[in-house]
Amino acid sequence: MLQFSQKAKSFKKRHNLVIFGLVGKRLSHSYSKTIHELISSVKYDLIEVEDIDRFLLKKPFNGINITIPYKTNAIKYCDVVDDISRKIGNVNTIINKNGTLYGYNTDYHGLKTLLSINNITIKDSSVLIIGNGSTSRLTEIVCTELNAKIITVIARNPKDNQAHIKNYNKYKNYDIIFNTTPYGMSPNYQEEPLFSILEFKNLKAVIDLIYNPIHSPLLIESKSLNIKAVNGLIMLIEQAIKANELFTNCSHNPKLTKAVYKIINQDKHNIVLIGMPMSGKSHYAKLLANSLKKDFIDMDSYIEDKEKESIVNIFAKKGEQHFRNLETSYYKEIAYCSGLIISTGGGIVENQEVMNHLSLNSVILFLDAPLSYLKRINPKNRPLLKTKSSIISLYNKRYPLYNQYADIIITKDTFDERKLQKEIEVALDEYFSA
Repeated sequence: MLQFSQKAKSFKKRHNLVIFGLVGKRLSHSYSKTIHELISSVKYDLIEVEDIDRFLLKKPFNGINITIPYKTNAIKYCDVVDDISRKIGNVNTIINKNGTLYGYNTDYHGLKTLLSINNITIKDSSVLIIGNGSTSRLTEIVCTELNAKIITVIARNPKDNQAHIKNYNKYKNYDIIFNTTPYGMSPNYQEEPLFSILEFKNLKAVIDLIYNPIHSPLLIESKSLNIKAVNGLIMLIEQAIKANELFTNCSHNPKLTKAVYKIINQDKHNIVLIGMPMSGKSHYAKLLANSLKKDFIDMDSYIEDKEKESIVNIFAKKGEQHFRNLETSYYKEIAYCSGLIISTGGGIVENQEVMNHLSLNSVILFLDAPLSYLKRINPKNRPLLKTKSSIISLYNKRYPLYNQYADIIITKDTFDERKLQKEIEVALDEYFSA
């Protein structure tokens, strides 16, 4: 629990039976319990129900959040609904006061905070909203209040006066795109974005309101085009803080949003080290795992353990292509985990499919060991590094790819281990605080 929420400590003492939580259909991948338990001492549960009507009629709670697919249906069970919820047509927070249900929509505050923190200006902008569900309606209302110049909704199943998503290219001069659909959200990952934004020449920002994976395919493409790419994590955290204030009748410090964001952002990201063979990826990955208290995986060792054979022998017996196929399978298996420190094989950047998967939940750190340093090392047990000339050839081939995929680049220009580790940790801290 963070220091900003001390007033909420006494809340439990004033209530005998207190039930708070998130109500939805499938919640195993939700961050909500972690976030709420950072915010205050209120015990918060994940409550999976198949019948929301029966649950709300029984009212077995003090305060709940509602998520997909029950937000719209839940509003009819509220005796009192705030103006924002009535306007949007759904609630995501319900307070039970002596049997009377009060409905609120804290997603509204979450979305406005997300835009503010990321310095995204809606005023006089043309906005394209993907999807036509409850989150789309919320986004449309917020953008209208913030004086967007024009707002267009496109969807796979368009309603009246909406366009089909296949016609997205008609709006390639728009300034801002919101994805309000759950497309690609864990556990239903999708490898491709809903559509490509390559032809959108005026885009200032792309906001994909899913948050797991951290970097959706749409955001990965936006980032590659140097377009501001924002996920929905800030919105999730801010709406949780507003809901917690309703639960406890306590106000929180405005700094709480960024403080929780940094913790969740760091906790959920994998940290993936890429770089040439012999650059020290495994060594520094182990040091990071110890200092950050995360689990460490060396992918070469992981593959050897799974195959019960060394990579050298796999190369010798079945060839490089067989190994690359194994590598792809095992990397994709690990890519959907979170909170790991991962040391990669030197050639993984040549596998675009794997790098795209790693990018979903990872910050990618390039440990850039200069060629002059690598040439002095004896390449033992390295199938592709049998001579000095092969080191030079591989370096020239892979160096542009390391830079292309890197979120952070650390130049290994010192043999001072502590100094280099500190430099890596500072760079990661800045990344997760951004």
